[in-house]
Amino acid sequence: MGLYFTATWCSYCVKIADKMPPLLAAVNSKGSFFRMLTIRLDEDGGNFGCYDLKFKGLSNDDASDVANWCKVSSIPTILIYDYLGRLVTRNGYAEMRQYQENTVEMWDRKMNLQ
Repeated sequence: MGLYFTATWCSYCVKIADKMPPLLAAVNSKGSFFRMLTIRLDEDGGNFGCYDLKFKGLSNDDASDVANWCKVSSIPTILIYDYLGRLVTRNGYAEMRQYQENTVEMWDRKMNLQ
């Protein structure tokens, strides 16, 4: 599972928003069980970037609390967790760009090394 921290006031988040749908489609292309949960650090209700799931009605303060709890220091950030809730990587976006349709397999290999 991925947690995607983003906001419309983040210029880089805006820059990559149009890249997220095809990137996520490439990652999911082999029918994996990977899902991305978007956590918006703004209160804009519009569709921004790509998400499979989104916290609905999550206040800005609550979203900030989640980001602080996850030790997110900058956005955009994509954190990847295994099925046991262990952090696999804090570099989800960079790895998704690098490995494309082989990303989930790469994360699986990382999980097996833990």
